[in-house]
Amino acid sequence: MFLTHYDPMAEVFGRHFQGAHAASRFSPPVDIIEHKDAWVCAVDLPGVPLDQIDVQIKGDALAVSAERRKSESKEAGRYAHAERSFGKFHRVFTLPADVDPESVTASSHDGVLEIRIARSERAKSRKIAVTSSQAS
Repeated sequence: MFLTHYDPMAEVFGRHFQGAHAASRFSPPVDIIEHKDAWVCAVDLPGVPLDQIDVQIKGDALAVSAERRKSESKEAGRYAHAERSFGKFHRVFTLPADVDPESVTASSHDGVLEIRIARSERAKSRKIAVTSSQAS
């Protein structure tokens, strides 16, 4: 199971005081999916070039960082409405004990970063044959 830091005050105050600043905070959604043979972490990063994405394993943690920069428009103009967010983000997830940290792969497709971490062979379930211990 992956663990993340929970801040109840940000949960309460974040909803009420986001207002005009909501678009300035870049916090992409993350899904973590448990499969039989691996854990998969999917991060929505549309518009983020690959050279702006950093994925690292640090001990028992998976760290993901990225930066989405505001495009420089050659035409000056005034925003009538803005919802897209820009900036840097950094998330750290505690890895479960059953992963193989040497097996981590990361790929990006259609703006979604997919990080796959295989379960260690030792952690995979296996059938144990039961034999009789009675002497014949």
